[in-house]
Amino acid sequence: MKIPTLDKYGLSYEKVLEIIQPHKEDIVFISGSIAEGFSNDGSDVDIYIITKEGYEDKANTHVKEFSYGVEYTFLGYECLISAFVINEDMLYNIIYNIEEKIKSNQLVELNNKLIELYHRLYRGISLQNNQEFVHIKNKLDFEGFKMGLSKNRLVYSENRHDDAIGALNSNDLLTAFISSKVSLEKSVDGLLCAHGETNPSDKWLFKRLLSIYRIDCDWVKEFIDLYTGENKLVTLEEKTKEMLRLANLIRMKGYQLIK
Repeated sequence: MKIPTLDKYGLSYEKVLEIIQPHKEDIVFISGSIAEGFSNDGSDVDIYIITKEGYEDKANTHVKEFSYGVEYTFLGYECLISAFVINEDMLYNIIYNIEEKIKSNQLVELNNKLIELYHRLYRGISLQNNQEFVHIKNKLDFEGFKMGLSKNRLVYSENRHDDAIGALNSNDLLTAFISSKVSLEKSVDGLLCAHGETNPSDKWLFKRLLSIYRIDCDWVKEFIDLYTGENKLVTLEEKTKEMLRLANLIRMKGYQLIK
């Protein structure tokens, strides 16, 4: 996999490694929107450090602690450089726990940060100690992960579909509209997860979609028009019913992929 350039940020990966100063034995990889080709001018440089030795606090950083690691944001550069530091043993425990939830079909219990971590491990591009990084990636059950996430999203879409129908029957049009829009969004999310696009961030939904499907595909264009409000439908009830119809069509596509 080709490492994307950081030229537009006035950086190189050698410079990033110089800034974050990992130990020589640490595994370092880039992930996030830049590695996936989704980035824009507001994107951070997302670096992960897998360490056995710990990591000393650095000057000019903002520190945010999580239960499984520490995120250091390096300030004073053209873009934010974020280094998430995680102990290697902790990472292996997380991988094991996620894969237990894959086997028991309980991925719904995971928060988005852990889903993001697993996703970014799989999509990550090595910057230091590539052989050790590949060893970790080979432990991942990404096939089970993407199928489990897909089912989770599709079932959630179906539940919100039922909510919308109930609200329509009660003439609660605003509630029905909101539920139908969520149902449509999650049907697309579920379909994309089945294709391996498991990034959990809502903001990349359209970029994930267009990385798999062409914009001139009939249902893709219809989804974009409905979701953004660019369609010609007038009443709230009409929009709601059309979103529910399209969400059902997309869910069927997703279920066919994971059956």
